[in-house]
Amino acid sequence: MVEKAVTRKEFNSLSSGHKALSVKVDHIDEQFKASEAKYEKQQIDLDCIYRKK
Repeated sequence: MVEKAVTRKEFNSLSSGHKALSVKVDHIDEQFKASEAKYEKQQIDLDCIYRKK
């Protein structure tokens, strides 16, 4: 493995790019969790409807 020295500017660019991706992943994760919660609620509602029949 060859190590390469990076400049402060390159490091900052990589770091900010990583932070931006991390924010996007967090946002997608929140959307996914909200979608799962909505789906589970719909399933519970459907179960209640079918039990009443």
